[in-house]
Amino acid sequence: MATWYLERKISVQGKVQRITLRPLPFRVGRHADSDLLLDSSHGSQRHAELFEAQDRLWLRDLGSTNGTSVNGERLHGERCLEPGDTVHFADVAYRIGTSDGSTSTSFQPTQVFSNTERLQLFARVREPKAFEEMLLGRHLWTHYQPLVDLRRGTVYGYEVLGRGQLDGRQSPPNQLFYVAENLQREIELSALFRRLGLELSQGLDNSLAFFVNTHPTELRDCDALLSSVSELRRDFPQARLVLEIHEAAVANVEELKSLRSGLEAIEVDLAFDDFGTGQARLLELVEVEPRYLKFDAVLISRLHLASKKRRDMLQSLLKVVLDLGISPIAECIESEEEASACLDLGFEIGQGYYLGRPALAADHQDPKTKA
Repeated sequence: MATWYLERKISVQGKVQRITLRPLPFRVGRHADSDLLLDSSHGSQRHAELFEAQDRLWLRDLGSTNGTSVNGERLHGERCLEPGDTVHFADVAYRIGTSDGSTSTSFQPTQVFSNTERLQLFARVREPKAFEEMLLGRHLWTHYQPLVDLRRGTVYGYEVLGRGQLDGRQSPPNQLFYVAENLQREIELSALFRRLGLELSQGLDNSLAFFVNTHPTELRDCDALLSSVSELRRDFPQARLVLEIHEAAVANVEELKSLRSGLEAIEVDLAFDDFGTGQARLLELVEVEPRYLKFDAVLISRLHLASKKRRDMLQSLLKVVLDLGISPIAECIESEEEASACLDLGFEIGQGYYLGRPALAADHQDPKTKA
């Protein structure tokens, strides 16, 4: 039986990293128990899984935030892989190979670098000036994705999502933040997107909740983060603000409790994002008591087809959350069936493409949920 592996070039000189896919199933992500730890902040804690069936290698996305793709095509569900296929986990690229020699280890010039490596080189050569021009020229804007009251089918609030044009090209947020990280300006960019989210929200109901994001680096100095949010509160005193902390944020429980108290004092709520990716979050949940908890897509995807055991597990988690007085939010709802399943289990708020896609404030329409 052939042994499968992942490989990629890790230097301009051509050094190749090769990772044997044993044992299978083989999990990829940023969580400590992953078989392959992703070296990118854009990967999810549990991003994807490779497994074997009928002597073939298969790939399954685990509801990752920034996606998995094969040969440039976004993966939905599962896909059988062939030697020579290029797989992207968020912005990290690998090639599939086998020990029987089905694919060569030589790379064509256009395949020398993964997306991450190309961005690193591009940042060194061009981006400091382009990044500065983007900020000074305010070539930035925000989209708003609705959160919906699943019982009433009405908009509960909006998540603010940053967008930008870098060096004359519209760039996805993961690229903007990758460049910002290279320049050590990710905190500045994150704070600017929060501010723009409120400045550009004309036409949206300002009595609704606005969920604004943080960058994981900001949690290294919770006092500075609180100061940044306090300025936002001062300038937008009527806004209903919710500060989201991503799963990648590194902060101890005492720091998070202090941040929560500081936010409470200025009437800003706290939300934990991507819940369901590890038991450590449970301790933080009990100790910190955020106002909202977003359940990760890995728990919501195809929920209407889930086994009774999985649904019972999720319902038990929901009961714990609700008993603590925390509002659970189902993320990444992609269909009417998923929306109905979430409502049946006890979710009151949902978010996802089925309920409403990110859009400019001026272009927003009512979500189409029938839940």
